[in-house]
Amino acid sequence: MESGVSRVADTTIYVAHLFAASVWIGGLVPLGYLLYSALRKRNALWLAAAQSALPRYSQAGIAAVALLLASGIFISWSLVGGIAALFRTAYGQLLVLKISLFLLMVGLAVFNRFILMPKVVVTKSNTSSRDQCVSKLLRNVAVEQVLAILVLAVVSVLGTVAPAAEENAMTADISVVGTSAGDTSDWRSKEQDLGNHKPSSFAGSMLPEVTS
Repeated sequence: MESGVSRVADTTIYVAHLFAASVWIGGLVPLGYLLYSALRKRNALWLAAAQSALPRYSQAGIAAVALLLASGIFISWSLVGGIAALFRTAYGQLLVLKISLFLLMVGLAVFNRFILMPKVVVTKSNTSSRDQCVSKLLRNVAVEQVLAILVLAVVSVLGTVAPAAEENAMTADISVVGTSAGDTSDWRSKEQDLGNHKPSSFAGSMLPEVTS
């Protein structure tokens, strides 16, 4: 019963992780298109659409990042098994690379949310200043998309590598088997020595001679 509940919980966490990633990464493409259209077409409707979409995407992004962090910590811990494995195994090193790219994305998102977005959303801001902020925001969104592609590439490679926890378990099993094999060989060598042992000449001289 506990194993069944554990499987359901693990599956739910994995689904939540994928859903949060799809919301954050998937929303970057239409957001970039809105910003590009608002900047290049110089149309008030496109600008209004971008100003309306930015706060909504920002709120969804904050929720998605929080869910990614919570579920990612649980998944990483279950697959790695310890902090030391992050640097001693191939899976752990790839996971560190993925986390680094993820943190870069979060840093850009925070800069966009608190520095650039308010200057774009405010309708009374200077037009030239607002256009510069839209341009910077568009550039950062494009960089986020590139980082997201790199994250997905690392994830695809992670799918082909044994998790660090399994690798550590296999190493432990191999060491146990090697120790058992060594003990068996020692026992067999001792048994062979006992089988080849012959009475010494001194012991034979102590036996009384039988004369007829």
